[in-house]
Amino acid sequence: MKTRGNIKQIYTYIITVFLICTTLQIKGQEGYVVASDTSVSTVEREISQKKIDNYRSQPAYNYEDNPEYSDNFLSRLWMRFIEWLGSILGGGGVGILGKTIYYGLILLAIISVVVFITRAQGHNPFGRTDRKSRTALAAELVDENTSIESIEDLINKAERSDEYRLAIRLHYLKSLRMLDTAKAINWRSGKTNHDYLLEIKDNNLKEKFDDLSYIYEYSWYGQFEINSLEQYHKLRDPFHSLFHTLNK
Repeated sequence: MKTRGNIKQIYTYIITVFLICTTLQIKGQEGYVVASDTSVSTVEREISQKKIDNYRSQPAYNYEDNPEYSDNFLSRLWMRFIEWLGSILGGGGVGILGKTIYYGLILLAIISVVVFITRAQGHNPFGRTDRKSRTALAAELVDENTSIESIEDLINKAERSDEYRLAIRLHYLKSLRMLDTAKAINWRSGKTNHDYLLEIKDNNLKEKFDDLSYIYEYSWYGQFEINSLEQYHKLRDPFHSLFHTLNK
């Protein structure tokens, strides 16, 4: 699927950026070893005590053992946590450990957002990537020009393969097709279920269609699992009631 391919690309990009940031941080902390040039003579220069005292009096050159990193309580708490964790791991300092945890938390936050978005769209990025059945692929092609008979044939195939959620979706598409044939709505791509509800003038049909919209949205977009034939029949019966009304 194109959507799942895009999800994999997003994860690959996130992990790549994280590894690059971590590598750069480690390189910055380790530094590089430069060979000394013994051919250049060195000249010792004395620094007066007055200059030393002057530097010591400046806050920028005041290196304390336990500096206050920030007046912010959360920042101080964070730095103390990093120092404590570093001491347990043998590092004793903030440096690489703190930056690694920092980037790790950012990575975790980004992944959480991506997972939330993909699940909201009806995909499970950590689930098994099952291929769609032929019936499901055919159902994606159903539109206002598809005949009622063709939709009913897909419904029968979905029921035989126990694809009950798909069958409910097809029942809803059939209801749109029958309402369109009865001139109760004008079925066109791009319209919402609420748009169709506003088009229906008959109060009885409007109430039935409103119930069907709720069933369809709850079972299809809400990822409600239909685990038994009994559950499926309870959800299917209101559709048959609408079909019976339209066939009178």
